[in-house]
Parts: sequence; C-alpha cells; structure tokens
Amino acid sequence: MSDPHELAECVLSVVNEPEGVTLDTPLISSGLIDSLNVAKLLLLLEERFHRVVDPAEIGADNFDTLRQMAAFLGHDARS
Repeated sequence: MSDPHELAECVLSVVNEPEGVTLDTPLISSGLIDSLNVAKLLLLLEERFHRVVDPAEIGADNFDTLRQMAAFLGHDARS
C-alpha cells in the first residue's frame, strides 16, 4: 500500500477537529469521526488505495486510531 502519510491525510480530512490528532488519538470512540464521516473515509480509502473495507470489519479494536487503521490496511505507522 501507499505511505502512511497519505493515509493520515485521508483520515484527517474527515476528522471533525484534526488539530492535535496523533497516531494514538481515539477517533471514532471519542466522536472526532462520526458515522457519516466514517462512510466518507471508507469511500476515500476505496478511491485512493483501491481497498474496499466492509463496514462490519470496523471496530474500536482495529479502526479507532490512525495507528490501528494503518495496521489494518497494511501501512507502517511507527512515527
């Protein structure tokens, strides 16, 4: 897949308040990304990375932070 910075760019484009978001900031469980923006994010991921994510696959254990999303999608998010 593409670099993790491109993933972060996609994610931050749908975050309600992107300032201060880190790799480990809870996004969905904190409300920074609401259900409408989750749908937008899934469309962005499909368009940019050609990766279809089934909404049933999304959960707090694998899609709540940038680090979790990167791991789920096969990106390297060490920084």
